[in-house]
Amino acid sequence: MTRRGWTLVEVVIISLVLSVVGGAMLVMAQMSDQIWGRTDVRLTTILNAQRALNRVREDLRKASQASLLPAGNCTAATLRFTQPSTGDTITYTLAGNDLTRQIGVAAPVTVASELTAFTPSCQGGGLVRLNLTSQASSTAGGSALQTLETQIWVREP
Repeated sequence: MTRRGWTLVEVVIISLVLSVVGGAMLVMAQMSDQIWGRTDVRLTTILNAQRALNRVREDLRKASQASLLPAGNCTAATLRFTQPSTGDTITYTLAGNDLTRQIGVAAPVTVASELTAFTPSCQGGGLVRLNLTSQASSTAGGSALQTLETQIWVREP
């Protein structure tokens, strides 16, 4: 006897298997979108904070050690110093959630956004410790909080 076609039981079983596999693929696709969204926000947050730290470090390497000593030049949200080669005073300030850089009396320029803390600490011997905290919320839910720290020795020119 030659059998042609599918039985009703076989069709139902194939339909169930395909439904389960399709549903699992849909769930995995949604989860990967959420993971991608969170990872993208974290990466953007880290890169934003790292760019800001690199800019501050670059300026501090050209700074005068003596310009860090006066009181008020290194506070919880402000770092101020002078570059001996140009005589310019550079000020980094956390204004709201933006880290701004101001040269002399020029208008401040935003270096980084979505920051929650900028904490410079000027210590003896020209050591400057920088702590920068950045936080961003993702559209996929959740938020990324990143804290970057570095230290720079400012040489006496």
